[in-house]
Amino acid sequence: MKGTYADKDTGSIVGVGPFAGVNWERFDGNGTLTGRGIGSLNGEIVPVTYVGTYTVNPDCTGTYTVNVSPLGLTTHAFFMIADGGNELQIVITDPGTVITCIARRQFPVGGSEQ
Repeated sequence: MKGTYADKDTGSIVGVGPFAGVNWERFDGNGTLTGRGIGSLNGEIVPVTYVGTYTVNPDCTGTYTVNVSPLGLTTHAFFMIADGGNELQIVITDPGTVITCIARRQFPVGGSEQ
């Protein structure tokens, strides 16, 4: 998997409150993921950057782990590749989180920015 995606997140963190966010994410095709965006956690607005690793399985599922700055969090996720690689359906798998994400490819496959 390789490309840049726009990501929309919704859900909640148990004991904290509702969560919403938007990000861009870049998968380099070699297992490294980088991103940046902004989130709202119970009304508190926080800009973030993150870097981590991802793995894609033969059945078009995968996982990733990212370190989120400036929060100092490590986040884990499971994803499914859909729509010929143009969409990722993501669920955060950390205990106490109920967050789902939809990421859409920003540039077509074969374009100048994959």
